[in-house]
Amino acid sequence: MNPVPGIIYDPEYKGEYDNTKLNDGLGISSWPSTLMELMGYLPPADYDKSMVNLK
Repeated sequence: MNPVPGIIYDPEYKGEYDNTKLNDGLGISSWPSTLMELMGYLPPADYDKSMVNLK
């Protein structure tokens, strides 16, 4: 149960998501839904929650 580091690099950030606080209870299984949301897609309901909160 070691932490898995990751970086979201967004040079065109315009406030689409909260970049100051991550959601709680996350793991590596949260990456797919996070990436899908950042690309503008809705992740399937059975995916773990995203790391960021979209505005």
